[in-house]
Order: sequence, then structure tokens, then C-alpha cells
Amino acid sequence: MRLVLASITLAFSSTWACAQSPRALELPLAIPIIGDSCAGHEQYDDSTIEGAAGYSNSTTDGVYAMAFNARGSQATRITEVCVCWTKTASATSVDLPFNIVVYEDGGPNGSPGTLIAQRPVIAPAVPVFDGAGARFYKYDFSANPILVSPGRSFIGVKWVPFDHREFFLCADTSIENAQQPAYSSGNGGANWESMASIRPNLKAFGIRALRQGFQVRYVPALGLLGMAVLLVGIALITLKVVRRLHLR
Repeated sequence: MRLVLASITLAFSSTWACAQSPRALELPLAIPIIGDSCAGHEQYDDSTIEGAAGYSNSTTDGVYAMAFNARGSQATRITEVCVCWTKTASATSVDLPFNIVVYEDGGPNGSPGTLIAQRPVIAPAVPVFDGAGARFYKYDFSANPILVSPGRSFIGVKWVPFDHREFFLCADTSIENAQQPAYSSGNGGANWESMASIRPNLKAFGIRALRQGFQVRYVPALGLLGMAVLLVGIALITLKVVRRLHLR
């Protein structure tokens, strides 16, 4: 897929796009962040936002996902997710309905694997980047946490850029920050591209999460032999009870 480079206003340094491909906002300075601070959440951004990632307006199923490192051998419960959004002045709506998506690891070449959760949410009153800046939105899943197997996982966002145009997921491009693995899909997760190859200066998305580790306790399956032993035991107990009743 060929990327087309085009100059636009001084508000951005550049944007690159083609059908169903990522678009980047390169901001001249870090923009202000409003909304929830998401204190205590796991984050890979350095708390500054210098860029943002979106999709061309023809994209009907855009997804961005970022890796969250494994917690040893522990499985995790995701109880809260924070997502930072911004938009341009030409955005086609005030609010942005989207999905928070969670994938297991194990996709081709380090990409996201099996989709394990998709939660529909709304980002109300998304700010314009050269106005109020960007906003973090916090979503509480503690009543129905997302359970993730031990190992690395991916947390991301999925929306319809064709219907909701000129919305962008916040990004950290600080030189000092380490790069966290992240991926893009313009077809709903059917295929993935590494952000390291299509936008090398992106270090992390504005996605944060509150994860709680817990040990998975496996209960062994009975199998045929175990089931037979169980049935024999039940039969012996039943016979013993019947004999006692008979003796009375």
C-alpha cells in the first residue's frame, strides 16, 4: 500500500494517508491534557502528548492496539482503561463512539492475537487539538472485569473513521521515551502493521489501564477413569444408606 505525503497547515508538520491507512498529526509542541488523570494506571507514555494517530476518512474499521507487558506468570483482570482523544476543527461529530478492544498475544510477527474482549463506550465532547488540547477518558469495568491469560496482551481502540472523521488517538513521540510495541489495522484486526515500521517516531499511545494480577488455579478434569471412580463411590454411599434404612 503506497503512502502519500502531503503538506497541510502550520498546525501540523505533515500528514500521510491512503485508503484505510493511518494518518499522523505531528504537533509542534506538547498539547495540554485535560480530563481524568488516571492516577495509578499502568502507562507507557511519559505524560506528554506530542502527536496523534487516526485514519483516512475512507476507513470503515480502524484499530490501534498497544502491548501491555506480562506480569510474570499471573493472569490479569482489567478493571479500568483510560484513552486519550483529540480531533481537528473539521471533525464531523462532537462525541466519538468507539470500542475498547483487548487481544491476547500470539499474532503473526508479534502482532495482536485472538480478540478476547470488545466493550462499546463513548468519548463525549472530544476537544480540538489546537484549542483545549486532548482529553483522557476513563472507563470502569470493575463490575465486569476483562480477564486476560498470563503473558503479554494488547489493549486498543476500534472505531469507524468513515462515520466519525478527524478523530485521533493521542500519541507520545518523546525522544527520551522507550518505544512500546503497537500495531495498526485498517480492516478491523484482520491484518496488522507495526507502528514501528509505518511511524517510527511513535513511542506509545495514550492508552492506560488498571490491571490486577491473580493466580489461575486449574482444576484437573476427571476423565473417564475419574468419572468411573466417582460413580462407584456414589453407588457405594447410596447402598450403605439403603441398608441402614432397611435395618430400621
